This record gives sequence, structure tokens and C-alpha cells, in this order.
Amino acid sequence: MSSVLIIGDYDEGVPLAFKLREEGHIVRIASEHCPHLFLTSKNPSSITSFTRMLEQFDLILSTREQVDPEVIETGRLIGAGAFHSRLHSPEYLRAVLLSLFPEMLTPQEGREVRLTFLFSKEMPTWALLSLPYARMMEGDRGPRVHAGLAHKMITQGKLFSLIAPLLPLLQKVVFRGPLAITLSVKEQALQLTNISASLDPSVLQGICEITRRPLFALLWKAMMGEQEEVMSNEYSICTSLLCADPQEGSHYLDPAPEALPHLWPISLKETPEGFQTSGGARLGTVSARGISMKECKRRVNRTIERAVKSPEVMWRRDIGDDAEERFEELRGWGWLM
Repeated sequence: MSSVLIIGDYDEGVPLAFKLREEGHIVRIASEHCPHLFLTSKNPSSITSFTRMLEQFDLILSTREQVDPEVIETGRLIGAGAFHSRLHSPEYLRAVLLSLFPEMLTPQEGREVRLTFLFSKEMPTWALLSLPYARMMEGDRGPRVHAGLAHKMITQGKLFSLIAPLLPLLQKVVFRGPLAITLSVKEQALQLTNISASLDPSVLQGICEITRRPLFALLWKAMMGEQEEVMSNEYSICTSLLCADPQEGSHYLDPAPEALPHLWPISLKETPEGFQTSGGARLGTVSARGISMKECKRRVNRTIERAVKSPEVMWRRDIGDDAEERFEELRGWGWLM
């Protein structure tokens, strides 16, 4: 059992807190806007003044774009730091992109994909390739929301090699943790649209599913600068559970124990009566892995059946339907091996 501090602005660290608590760790959240998650337990709990307690934590996670220097100096930080804060400066980001990828800044329409590298010290040995589903309704229609992601692990190819030019910069700033590169991909061209060092729970869900590794173990090895050889031919998907007009304090989810390992609550808090919504429209995410997308969807649907009890909860039932074909399209264009 280890102690973990999660620093955030709103409730973006809640899924991480639930998962780490489930793995048996002591968790504290530092966020002014985060609800008290576990009213029946002190783990996790919300704290406001944490800088004097930094030496008490084995691992520090941050979903903020910037953190105080003393947090960086602990050497136990994942997901922020000097590299993260500078990267969110438009001028600095543009300078880096122009120097490394001058041909990739031309605006274009293509397939949106995301590459996430779990960076430790040396060149990563694998990356998570994600296909986003960014609208509320089936067929990718309606308002933009975070509806879901389909994931696949890659270990080589032209997309995987994009991390190599960034390696010296990452090593120079002693960066550790997930680094996500968002691209617009066409048959013979790429556009680099964003680089983010954020701790994205939806991507971490996909990584945990595909690698079959506990979240803490993955982040701990990254912090320690250790490489872990992981090979997987499986897919994973993450499907968001949404409520159009959530009523704070309502019970929309009543997950069975076997559903909890694959449920990542967001706008929820645990009470003696069960999970209550804290008012956000995105209640949580359900994740699953499988040797095919069909198997992933079967497992996600099974978890949703065991967790959702209100007809007001919505989710897209077509997440992953076209994912295998889209991955094959990227391979046919020569971007994947």
C-alpha cells in the first residue's frame, strides 16, 4: 500500500482516485472544486493545503497545466512540471513544432488519432493508438462531448517513430508519465494538432485494460525511469456514461461488485446509500478489452448492465463499431506496421 496525492482543478482526478483506492492505496485529492468523494471513509479525502505534506506521498499526480515548483522538486511527480507548463504556452509549443515537424503544421482534414506514450527515461517500447468518438449520438452526430475511445497498442511504424525527435527534450526536462500526440491523418500527410502531458483518465483506462497492469504500477515504473516490456494484440474501448440533466444527489448508478474494476466514476461520490451524482453530465466511463472490438463491446455492455439503474443515463452503443476498419485503413496508408 502506497500514498498518492492527486492535484487538479475540478473533478478530472476523480477516476484516478477511485481506481487507486480500489487497488488498495491511500489517496488524497487537492482540488477546490472536487466533491467529497467518500463520505463513509477518509480515503480518498479532499485537502486544500498540501505543500507542507509533500514528503508524505510516494507518488504525486497532477491534472493541472502548472504546479508549484516545490512539487516538481520532490522528484515524485507524474503529469506536469516544467515541460508540461511550457508546453501549454502557444509560443513555445509552436516553436517546438516548427523546429521538429515543419511539414506537419499545414491545416488539413483527416482521420483524428491520438498516440499516447508512457514515457519513463529511454525511448518508449510501445504506444497506445486511440480513435476518438467526439459526439453524443450514434453515427458521430450531435453536440461534441467525450463519448468514447477505441484503443490499440503499437510498437513500431511511422506513427510510432514520431516520438524520437522529442526524446532529447523529454530527457532534458526529466519528464515522466503519459505524453499524448494528437494528429489529423490522411493517406500521404499528417497534421500535428496538439501535444499534451495531461493525465487523461480515458487514455489511462485503455492502457490499464490492454496491458493488464494496475494503474499505480504503471505510473510508479514511469516515475522510477523503468521500462516495462508489454506486448498485446488486444483492443480496448472506453464508453462514457452521460446524463443530459443530472440532478445532484441522485442515484443513477448502482454497480455490482464485478462491475467496479471496469467503471471509472467522474461526477460521482460514494455515500452510505451508494453512488450519488455531484451534478456533472459525464457520470463516468466503462472500459473493456478483447481480442476483437466485438468482444470489447460485449464486455462493456455487460458492465453497463451491471452498473446503470436509471433510464436517464445515455451512452453511445456504436463505440468501436468501425475501429478495426479504421486501424486497417491506417495500416493500408503505411502509417502502421
